[in-house]
Amino acid sequence: MKYMKRAMPVAAIIVFLIAFMFVLDNYMVIKVDESTSIQFIRIKDGMKLTLGPGGINEIESIESFELYDNLMMQVLDHAEDQLITASDWIGPMIIHALDNTNGNVEEMFTGGWHGSNGDHTGNPTAKSIRMTLLVAENPIHKKGYFLAKQLTLEVTNQIMAYNTDERYVIEEKVTYTINPDKKIDISVELIAMENVRIDQYYGMQLILPDKFNIISYLRNGDLLHQFNHLENPYNASYTPVDEIIIEDIASEHRILASINLESDINNFAHKAEEHPYAFTTDDRKSYFNLVNGKPLYLKKGEKFQWNGRYRFE
Repeated sequence: MKYMKRAMPVAAIIVFLIAFMFVLDNYMVIKVDESTSIQFIRIKDGMKLTLGPGGINEIESIESFELYDNLMMQVLDHAEDQLITASDWIGPMIIHALDNTNGNVEEMFTGGWHGSNGDHTGNPTAKSIRMTLLVAENPIHKKGYFLAKQLTLEVTNQIMAYNTDERYVIEEKVTYTINPDKKIDISVELIAMENVRIDQYYGMQLILPDKFNIISYLRNGDLLHQFNHLENPYNASYTPVDEIIIEDIASEHRILASINLESDINNFAHKAEEHPYAFTTDDRKSYFNLVNGKPLYLKKGEKFQWNGRYRFE
C-alpha cells in the first residue's frame, strides 16, 4: 500500500510533465504590445520572434528574433543567435508608372525599407493602411498575453512608383501565418492601382545574422550549391532554386526560405537568362530573383501573387 502512495505522486508528476511538453510543442505564448512577440518555448532550441513596424516606411514585418540553446537560456533571455532587423524581409520593387509620370527620372526601389533617396533615407515611399492580428482566427484588438496554436498577421501597404509625384500605384497585401513548429507561411498579393510596369522585384529575402555564414541553394530538397560567405561574399545560383538555407555551423541553427514556383512566379518567367535565380551579396542578404530583365506589366486591377515559407531550426 505504501508503495502505491509513493507511486501516485510520481505518476502525477509524469502526467504533468507530459502535459507540459505537449503545451510547449503545440502552443505559442504571444505578447501583444506596440510590437507582437511570439515565444516558442522548448526544452531545446527555443525561439522568440518579434513582429513590428520598421524602416522609414514603418511597414509591419519581422522585427527581430532570438534563438536559444535550451529552456534555461530562454528563461534568462540569453540568446545563442539573434538578429535585430535593419532591412527588408519582403522585398521592395522598381515600379514604373505608365501614365502621368514625372518624365526622365532615375530608377530606384520603393517600398519595404526604401526611402525617396533610393536607400533607407529620405521620405517614405510606402505606407501601411491596414493591419489585422488574429489569434486562432479571432481578431485581437487589445494588448496582453495569449496562448495559441496559430497567429496570423495581415498587412496591407501601398507603394509609390519612382517616376510619380508621390503617387501610390501598388497595393501590397502580405499575410504571415505563424505556427508552433517555428514556420512562418508567407502570402503576398500585389494589386495594380493603375497601369504599371515592375522592372525589378526580389520578393522573398533573407538577412544573414552574425555567424550564419554557410549559404545553400536547393531545388526540390536537392542541394545544388553551397558557399561560405566568408570566402565568397557574393555567391549565386544560375540553376533554378526554390529554397535558400543559411546556417550557423557552431550552434547548428538554420534559417530556411522557400518559395512556391507554381504561383504567379511561374518558374521565374520574368527573369532574364543572364541573371541568377538566387544570390547573396556582400552586405549579408540573400535574395530570390523573381522579376529582373523581363518586366512584369500589370493593368489597373490586375494581380501578381506568390507564397513562400520561412522556417527556423
